[in-house]
Amino acid sequence: MLEGGCCNIIVEIGITNQDNLVETEIFKKRKYEALIEDLKARQFNQHTTFRAIPYVMTWEGIVTNKHTKYRRDLGISDRLEAHIQRVVIQETQKLVLRDMKPREDYDSVNDPLAQTGWMPQWMVPVAFGNTMWTPQQIPAE
Repeated sequence: MLEGGCCNIIVEIGITNQDNLVETEIFKKRKYEALIEDLKARQFNQHTTFRAIPYVMTWEGIVTNKHTKYRRDLGISDRLEAHIQRVVIQETQKLVLRDMKPREDYDSVNDPLAQTGWMPQWMVPVAFGNTMWTPQQIPAE
């Protein structure tokens, strides 16, 4: 990157939602500023530089305006970027579909929580430590 010198790049990768995209990118960029200053103070070669590059996108593959600059700095081609976005979207789809499966598919039918019908994993009531919650028997149809 720099003529006659060496550039060490720290890449921080993040996947977030659209509401937090810009904030996440800024946070990840600033996260390494103290480390970079410490490395600059300890370096033996004065021509060595350090950079932190955040590589952040949403679960849908959406990126910020600065993302193109960071991508070019990392040498990521349009084709590789499209592949990364496709993988992120596919993995998001897998997570969503896994959480949306009917509860009967998870555990045995003898488990009272498995008999609650369709329910995302994160909505299942917690029985531990909650003395007020008791499993309800659901008649088989």
